[in-house]
Amino acid sequence: MKVSKCILRPACLAFGVFILVSKPFFALAQTPSNTLATDANNLSFEKRAPNKLQASTHQQELFETQQYLEQKISDIEAANGVHHVDVSTHLFILAQIYREQGDKVKARNTFERSLEVHRMNHGLYDASQFAIVEELIATNRLLESWIDVNSNYEYLYWLHRRVYKDDENKLIDILNRVVNWKIEAIERQLLGDRESLAKQARNLANKANKIIRSNNIANEQGE
Repeated sequence: MKVSKCILRPACLAFGVFILVSKPFFALAQTPSNTLATDANNLSFEKRAPNKLQASTHQQELFETQQYLEQKISDIEAANGVHHVDVSTHLFILAQIYREQGDKVKARNTFERSLEVHRMNHGLYDASQFAIVEELIATNRLLESWIDVNSNYEYLYWLHRRVYKDDENKLIDILNRVVNWKIEAIERQLLGDRESLAKQARNLANKANKIIRSNNIANEQGE
């Protein structure tokens, strides 16, 4: 696939950061990641009309689900140990419940624990971690914990590099997303050293451009 369009944003121009992409930065940010295979797929919360009775019913449902999951986790840990594989699955769902209830700090801590248990069971370089890290990014954004958001993005990129070490093409989207985040942090002044962020963004953009150029050359040679 030949890519010729260059997306330039103000901060890109100011710091000399640009990247050849096949779709805009913010579109890439919405690209779905690998999903964690959990019972979360069976858990859905309806969007309800904003009246007090329905809101109360929804909160009651959340509370009951929270209690069920907390007890389930306790039972699994008692029977099989705190690092049993099913603990991570239930923690992942429970963290979403906490966040829905408005307890973002508890949600973040629970996602982090889910990730820890998951890594112990599936190894350091397992793609199903992606979904947990994505939820950590979303939760830390809600908390406006920008240093943690930055760490989450960098870990997500590191993880993609390990998982897709034999297929660089699969790194293009995550490279674009991390560049997009660095530029956002510069524009909104979310982190301290703008020059350092710009340098990081340039380096990542260069990596993505190198992969894209290699693909274009290979395609041209194959024509």
